[in-house]
Amino acid sequence: MTNLLKKLFFLFFLFITCLLSCKKDSDSSVPNTINPIGNVEQKVLYTIEVKDKTTSLGSISLDSASKKLILLYGKKKEDGSLLNVNQYASFIDQNSSIIAKFNENSFFPIEYRIKYLDEGYTLKVYKYDSNNGIIDVDITNIKTGVVNPKKSIKLDNETKTKLDGAVTLYNNNLKSARVAAGTVCQLITIAIKATEVFSCIITLPEIGATEVFVPGGVLNKLAVQTCVQASTVYYNSTVCRTYPPPNPLQALKDCFGPEIVYTAGTGCIASGIQIFFQQASNYLAQSTGDPHLTTTDSYHYDFQGLGEFTAIKSTVDNFEIQVRQEDINNTKFATMNTAIGIQTGSDVVSITSKPLAIYVNNQSQAVSTTPISLKNNATIAKTIENGVDVYSITTSNRDIIKIRLGSSNSLDYKISLSDNRKGKVIGLLGNYDGDQANDLQTREGKQISYSFTNLYPTYADSWRIDEKRDPKLLYYEPGKSTQSFTDRSFPKSPAVLTAEKLAWAKNTCLTAGVTSEPFLSNCIYDVAATNDASFTKSSLFGQQDAVTNGTTNQDDILEFKNVRITVSKITDTVTDSCLVSFSTGKVYQLKDGPKYADQIDGTFRDYCRPTLFSPSDHFVNKRSAYLNPPWNIYRKGTIETIGFPADDNSKDPNRVNSALYDFINSSNEIENAFYSHYGVFTTDSQTAITTVIWGEGCEPTQLLNTNLRRFLTQDGKKGIIRFTDWGKTANGLWITFDIKIQK
Repeated sequence: MTNLLKKLFFLFFLFITCLLSCKKDSDSSVPNTINPIGNVEQKVLYTIEVKDKTTSLGSISLDSASKKLILLYGKKKEDGSLLNVNQYASFIDQNSSIIAKFNENSFFPIEYRIKYLDEGYTLKVYKYDSNNGIIDVDITNIKTGVVNPKKSIKLDNETKTKLDGAVTLYNNNLKSARVAAGTVCQLITIAIKATEVFSCIITLPEIGATEVFVPGGVLNKLAVQTCVQASTVYYNSTVCRTYPPPNPLQALKDCFGPEIVYTAGTGCIASGIQIFFQQASNYLAQSTGDPHLTTTDSYHYDFQGLGEFTAIKSTVDNFEIQVRQEDINNTKFATMNTAIGIQTGSDVVSITSKPLAIYVNNQSQAVSTTPISLKNNATIAKTIENGVDVYSITTSNRDIIKIRLGSSNSLDYKISLSDNRKGKVIGLLGNYDGDQANDLQTREGKQISYSFTNLYPTYADSWRIDEKRDPKLLYYEPGKSTQSFTDRSFPKSPAVLTAEKLAWAKNTCLTAGVTSEPFLSNCIYDVAATNDASFTKSSLFGQQDAVTNGTTNQDDILEFKNVRITVSKITDTVTDSCLVSFSTGKVYQLKDGPKYADQIDGTFRDYCRPTLFSPSDHFVNKRSAYLNPPWNIYRKGTIETIGFPADDNSKDPNRVNSALYDFINSSNEIENAFYSHYGVFTTDSQTAITTVIWGEGCEPTQLLNTNLRRFLTQDGKKGIIRFTDWGKTANGLWITFDIKIQK
């Protein structure tokens, strides 16, 4: 009885400690002068490298969410790429800008300028004493020209931590990033993140930037939001482009000029953002080859229905995309896109593949690289990507549809939807609500699981075009209608392909450069099913621009990107996709735990805090939700523990900062990232993923992703996890993360 009372007292003490700590964490995570904007966000930084020796402009980037335009300037190498970064400029719109100049040798900002219209300040930095946290600066009011005398300011602990982190990133990483091949993206993202830390300094009242310090003022919001972004926003996937003149970017390059600009006209900013909308958007949804579909929530599935279907349809306006699928090669089991119709406002754009023709409101059009204007600022334009004509339709809502002529007179298309369409679309390409699990729904809203019998005919027929119900968006030759292309009995059975043919197709695809999943699997199927090697181009088109959850093979490590799990809140649900294999990146539903127990290295659960456990933790500590149905075996292993924000400290020498993830690219580098003593199997291993407000519905508040999580599998493989994003589903949460593991 005495031992039992001791255990109960210990559990009660642990509960009270957690209660106080959680509340403390949620109250003190940021200073009062900073108002965090929502949750920690996963963003994509789209970057085009300007490889041109005639200009010091080295890169042009766009923040995927804020649409902030970012320019980096510096000295160039012989091939025209950046040698270093000496100037930075960001433009939120034509009125707001932040500009910084760097010391080329130390990569430390020596001048920082923030401006809105004619209001603003220039902060000059003379010296930074990192040991004592003292910075020597003076500040000039841009509007009045008044210069405040140089002063020494002691930074508060939080600002000092951020600045020291930025300096560390510069000194430890930029030097190697500059000289290593193919690391321009790392150089750019680190330079941006470190520069934005200076927005934290200019908000300090000791600086004397009175307009910046006034709460609610435009300059204050600009500085504070940039400061918060430097601390909380992680650019999860950097998409790089090499600048190849001539190009639509030529106009932007000429607009901003060869040197940094302190005033950029409306035309420059608008042109830059418009070019990125057209050239570097993340195309969430797509259909390529023998139609391989990726939904707006990145769920991948094949759809071989024959006829005309609603690909995507807005529930709030008349935006809609319809597609026609035919069995061009007479395979008896596979179709391809042969026509697409798009409603944007009062205009209808139709494209057919045989012959390739474009129609606007049923009238034939010749489309060149000069955009055709439609109503309400919508456009059609032709660009050339990898030697192939690509037609881009930009709607008045800034949605973009890219279409190319694929193999065997088929069409491939990709769609980038604006954020305001989230949760407001339906169709074959899902509902854009952040939850892959509910993407397969009939028109009537019935959710189905993926299987041949579920797709055909019920699911296919629910999205089939009905002439009485649906608008006429596809082009028809005289005497033709939707019934001319309808076959409700197709396909009769799945494809059956021989091992020899699949092996040949895989080699063909890899040789062509298709390496990322799911595009490699799509390519293998297409090439094998059609005996046509040109289908590799469709998969390359799909692979381009995509943020994938595919596998990257290094020499001695494996990487799995954007692995996504779902967990129900408080009560576990057997359909939660919450079990993961670190060695394969595969995710399993909770109900399948016993079947795949020999592969599962981590289990997620949200019981007032989303947490990643080692499987053994559930059994040794009898976490009963995972014991039904029972597992006959479970894998041992250990996961680095982070419980509270204090554990996720960027200055903790025993942690590995998430910014270093992109620099850990070999087995030795993973080995070096481990504690010297880290490697002992434990039966009680877990790590928290977000902070929560305890006692208020256990609502998660922010991602604990300052540091990586190290792990060791039962097989002795070491690896790292980088948490990148999270969001809410109808019943709980979804979480995404990246994995690198030794082979």
